[in-house]
Amino acid sequence: MKRNFVPVFAVAALCFGPAAFAQQATPTQQETTQQQNNFTDQELQQFVKANAKTASITKEHQQEMIDIIKEEDLEVSRFNEIAQAHRQQTIDELEVSEEEMTSFNNAAQQIVEMQPTAKQEVDDAIEAEGLTVERYEEILEAYEKDPEVKAKVQAIIQQ
Repeated sequence: MKRNFVPVFAVAALCFGPAAFAQQATPTQQETTQQQNNFTDQELQQFVKANAKTASITKEHQQEMIDIIKEEDLEVSRFNEIAQAHRQQTIDELEVSEEEMTSFNNAAQQIVEMQPTAKQEVDDAIEAEGLTVERYEEILEAYEKDPEVKAKVQAIIQQ
């Protein structure tokens, strides 16, 4: 059975604190690729298992978000339309009733409040498989960008 990989819960990704930047030389593209390819078979197997868990958690929380939006008498597509206009600071150009805006704000607040829990569940699932969140993200990035890593992961899935 073929599984699709999904990134760690997108909303939860916003919860990561800003990265600390150390002053060091920027690695060359070749060094970066070598670092990305430097995953053991065990790490890749852990990644596959962790990804399956994070996908399940993501799906569960996405359904919770959909339920929250619907409980506020909004369609998901309308919520997304208002959210996009809000992010792009074009909300004034969008015709939004006061009632819709109240419903949007209520739903958005509830969704924001669930983010820390969702992030923690994802982190716990990754760590339960023996990876750090940082290592998981490194493998995910390599999976998305490096055909060699992607092929190795796909081979593990096919087993």
